[in-house]
Amino acid sequence: MRGSWALAFVLTQIAGFSGVAVGQAPDAQQCFSHDPDVAIAGCTATIQSGHETQEHIARAFSNRGGAYIRKREYDLAIQDLDQAIRRDPKSATSFYARGGVYNVQGQFDRAIQDFDQAIRLKPDLAPVFFAATLHERGLAYAGKGKYDRALQNYDQAIRLYPNLAQAFYDRGAALRALGQPARAEEDFAKARELNPNLRSPVDGVTGDGAMSPSPSPPPEASAGDLEKVTAGMSREQLLKLGPPAGRITMDDDGHLIEIYQYSANGTSLGRIRLTDGTVSSVEIH
Repeated sequence: MRGSWALAFVLTQIAGFSGVAVGQAPDAQQCFSHDPDVAIAGCTATIQSGHETQEHIARAFSNRGGAYIRKREYDLAIQDLDQAIRRDPKSATSFYARGGVYNVQGQFDRAIQDFDQAIRLKPDLAPVFFAATLHERGLAYAGKGKYDRALQNYDQAIRLYPNLAQAFYDRGAALRALGQPARAEEDFAKARELNPNLRSPVDGVTGDGAMSPSPSPPPEASAGDLEKVTAGMSREQLLKLGPPAGRITMDDDGHLIEIYQYSANGTSLGRIRLTDGTVSSVEIH
């Protein structure tokens, strides 16, 4: 179980599933910012405004919780997501986000309960949401050492969204734990095919009994790298330049939209939008 991935998926998904801004006021718009500090300020102003509906306040708490997740302030995130769920108990995205934080904290039983509820609510969201939730639930079962249950969830996630590289990777880890190394290697290979920046598994044993060496993580993309990006470039070509600092995934009328955010030393470098796996726009800051 790698809590860092659980965190990453929450960070990259929650904004994409939240919907449009709760209103046209500047504070409400800022509440949906990808910059966590801007989002926290905007959401706080919305919550304290005194004239928003309970639905809008619930979304503001949920979005602020997501911003705290991006800042790794998990206790504050849990507090806000609790408030969001209290005000809107039908918010599948809030249950999903809180479950992801519980995964990071190693509270796997609580995480599973939240993922169960997110699925039970049957939100009108893209298949990638359900795939993400199933994948997260699989991570929770793996954290409990229940690899058979984890495998079932990874299988369902992959059926719903076959491009979810991390689900293949984590299914490979579960298969290896279950003593199926050949099938595990097939999944690891598929995961790296979908995302070349995924690290190779390092907890396996080589033929001579030595531990496999841990490869160096890929370098982050620089401002110069972003200047090389052009419309029409494939996702695979883009990822070879380096991993983004954040990734948001959403569905737009049947099209897969991905927004990659790049930063260095806390400064935003730019944003790249992909439509169905191809770069459609580039914004350099």
